[in-house]
Amino acid sequence: MKEHVQKFSYTAQRKSYLTTVGTLLFFMSIESSVVALLVIVLIHMLLLKFAVLLALVCLLCFMVVRLLVLPLRTQHVLTQTHFYIRYGSVFKADIMRNDLIEVQVVHERMTMFQPMTAHYEEKKQRVIASFSEQGQVLLRLNKPHAFKVNNKTHIVDTLLINVDKRDEFLQALSLSNNRVEEPTISRDQFIASSSPSTMPTGHDISVPTGAKNDAPAIQIEKLTRRFGMYVAVDRLDMTRLCR
Repeated sequence: MKEHVQKFSYTAQRKSYLTTVGTLLFFMSIESSVVALLVIVLIHMLLLKFAVLLALVCLLCFMVVRLLVLPLRTQHVLTQTHFYIRYGSVFKADIMRNDLIEVQVVHERMTMFQPMTAHYEEKKQRVIASFSEQGQVLLRLNKPHAFKVNNKTHIVDTLLINVDKRDEFLQALSLSNNRVEEPTISRDQFIASSSPSTMPTGHDISVPTGAKNDAPAIQIEKLTRRFGMYVAVDRLDMTRLCR
């Protein structure tokens, strides 16, 4: 049976990134041109001159591929068993879905140069591989894992990433114990969803009949109601007296 695979891009908000990288590559090209001019004027050995110029061209091509081609073409991949984080060529992480215990919707400010590479944030002891401020999610693991960031290995249990279609990503991930954002639910929706035909099982809900005025007419203990991955009511205790 073919495994279900979903891909999630993260570079839709790329205008600021392209401006930053374009400016950086522009200055690099100017510096390379100056160096190439000096090489042509000062080096008389044809073979050495060719080798230096070729090295400069290769360096520029490498930076273009690393900063433009790979980040804009890579995607995160979600399968039935794993979540593969791919952030250009600078960061890769293979996480089992069973190791993900929580995903939290966040919105954190980023500097101009942060999207150019993944990095380890020592203060919060986490890995940040976020391309933009839009669609950010904070992933928490059940235990610390080793991740290689910029040729250094760090032990963390939290990762900050972003995806373009965050709602679809959260739905596909479908973590049963997530607490992301509590939806706004109308009173009629709650009553309809909590009718006797759809009432969650495993809760102590009693409706005594013929009770005295000081006895509870309705008593609910530890009622939890979920809508997909969202928790609308969490362990509610309620007692309504007879009138």
